[in-house]
Amino acid sequence: MEVRCDKCQARYKVDDARIGPQGLTMRCGKCQNTFKVMKPAASEAVTDPPKPPPPAAKPPAPRPPPKEGAPLTFAAPYLSNPAAPPPPAPPAKPAAVAKPAAKPAEPAPAVE
Repeated sequence: MEVRCDKCQARYKVDDARIGPQGLTMRCGKCQNTFKVMKPAASEAVTDPPKPPPPAAKPPAPRPPPKEGAPLTFAAPYLSNPAAPPPPAPPAKPAAVAKPAAKPAEPAPAVE
């Protein structure tokens, strides 16, 4: 089996017989990183081809234009869940507290 160092991506070939039930601890010879190697699970060994994504929903067919002289009707736009309450409004910020103004400096006494 081929393994790679988690840190520097150096490749190593490891005999599957060396990997025990708890895995095998290896030290990378390139960067000295220690990492654990586990046996591949049975589901990983047999790779299934990726499933194709489900087909996208087709948009509804456009309606034909109304006949001449026919009354026109208008409706509100479609909402995904009209019974759902509107989202709560963000909490209002508290009013800024006015800081007391510093005392103005007293004028110096006039010298006569």
